[in-house]
Amino acid sequence: MIVIDASVVIPYLNSNHIHHKRATDLIAKMADQYLFIPAVTWAEVLVGAIKNHEVEGVVNKVLRALGVAVANADGPEWPLELAKVRARTGLNMPDAIVLATAESLKGKVATFDNKLREVAANEGRLYEPPAE
Repeated sequence: MIVIDASVVIPYLNSNHIHHKRATDLIAKMADQYLFIPAVTWAEVLVGAIKNHEVEGVVNKVLRALGVAVANADGPEWPLELAKVRARTGLNMPDAIVLATAESLKGKVATFDNKLREVAANEGRLYEPPAE
């Protein structure tokens, strides 16, 4: 299971983004994996889609075509687990949500964010595609 960060999804959706090819290549390498995006991260991606009147297209590209599932963590323990991750790592809240979601799913994190990559790697949670 892989939890995808907005730093991968946003460039994947924007062919003019500097990291579009990198994101497209990474997502292609994850084709045989179960992919998740935290609900808050998905909302972050949808902001641009709303501004550009592209919500249906983004939903089709990410949720339907790629099969990404929205991970909606809830329950009384979730805020405590999230706070523990943020306190332990010093990550900002959006990145802590991605890492905490990966931890709760016993999965890995796919991200281009340097700080999140470093923390996820240190915690054994960074997704690295297999060498070709």
